[in-house]
Amino acid sequence: QTVLTDLWDPRDIFVDSDNFMYWLDGDGRSVWKIAANDSDINNRVNVAGDGYNPGEAPNQLSSAQSFIVDSEGNIYVADSGNNRIMKWAPDAIEGEVVAGGNGDGQALNQLSYPSAVALDLEGNVLVLDSNNRRVQKWISGATEGETIITFTDDYPTYEYPLDMQVDAKGNILVLLRVYDSNTNENYHQIKSYNSNSYESTTIIDANRGSEIGELSNPEKFTIDALGNIYVSDVGNRRIQKYEL
Repeated sequence: QTVLTDLWDPRDIFVDSDNFMYWLDGDGRSVWKIAANDSDINNRVNVAGDGYNPGEAPNQLSSAQSFIVDSEGNIYVADSGNNRIMKWAPDAIEGEVVAGGNGDGQALNQLSYPSAVALDLEGNVLVLDSNNRRVQKWISGATEGETIITFTDDYPTYEYPLDMQVDAKGNILVLLRVYDSNTNENYHQIKSYNSNSYESTTIIDANRGSEIGELSNPEKFTIDALGNIYVSDVGNRRIQKYEL
């Protein structure tokens, strides 16, 4: 069943407990909201970003990759092109920088193409700082983040993080593209990082391919109430479910 048409490059989607649907559209330039049972695109409301106008002003986004909506209706956007995380309160006309926003870089107050954002169980902002191969935690009002997870960037294995979720226990799950220089091949993993120690456990280890359980250029994943994982297996044009 098609529920909405005439979208422009929809990248991420969320449905809240009040049955409103949000999506990131326009080449990562805006987040829109509509009642989930409303199929008239003209009834959509722009709730983050400046419509289809990209930029770096507080009311704009640029090449954003993902977003989340918290229980109070605040929208957190991984504003990748501007190397920052933006928080948009309900009915706000502009966003607030809650992480990064100090240019592209490796310092603790900087981000480099953040691709995902999440909240931990205490409400701290977690940032998947992809090009810096790390996860940062930013507490409310902080001027810099704390690096809590780093990804392998040493021969012969190189990990590049693609997406991040937090499960019901507060563990941080990360989808990784892994390059093995010994075999000159890529494969994919999802690792779970303990909410206290940040020690990792590999919960999905998938070869590159099209067989069941294999992945090809996955981009995003989500977790259901039972802890099962669904992966957007882009290269194979399918969604795969992993029962854990």
